[in-house]
Amino acid sequence: MKLLASTTSPFARKVTMMLHEKHGLDRVQVEYLDPWQVPEALVARNPLSKVPTLVLDDHRIIIDSDLICEYLDSHLPGPCMIPESGDAYWHVRAIEALAKGMLEASVAVFLETQRRPEALRWADWVEFQRDTINRTLDVLEEQAQSLAAGFDYAAICVVATLGHLDFRQTLPGWREGRPHLAAWYEGVQLRPSVAATMPGEVTPAEG
Repeated sequence: MKLLASTTSPFARKVTMMLHEKHGLDRVQVEYLDPWQVPEALVARNPLSKVPTLVLDDHRIIIDSDLICEYLDSHLPGPCMIPESGDAYWHVRAIEALAKGMLEASVAVFLETQRRPEALRWADWVEFQRDTINRTLDVLEEQAQSLAAGFDYAAICVVATLGHLDFRQTLPGWREGRPHLAAWYEGVQLRPSVAATMPGEVTPAEG
């Protein structure tokens, strides 16, 4: 299998963290590129020109980070990151959805404040998205104890989202008033899957 990814994409980071946790790096080749450049290697497989994109051995593709992670969790050895059923399953998927919504809001802030020309930026839209992020962080602060109970896919999703807040500085000071969530996040930084996938500058392959 081949994973098309970006070192700066929080969505791709969820998948690479999953690969680390599942000990699947020897089963999946990771190719880094810049989707903003609409590279032929990406659009030939995914017309949306989005990462992550997983290319299966039979050349089928799977897109969407959560769907890719579910596929990898069910097809790779290693610990189960998404429970198969019951309350544990729904707990993980509920946290996943919260983190995904917050991540989408953070990406919207980044695009509006750092990608859109300054004269065209919509300040009210940015504040709307930041309010969304703040409300969700408050909910996750209440969930910090459950996150600390074990490192599963819910934790992966939250790490990727908080990492994006820090990397793109879409909500500076998010730790204020959220001591439990901040302490949990600080505590997982040395976990191999987290440390190895920290977002960084674009690689030469990304331009």
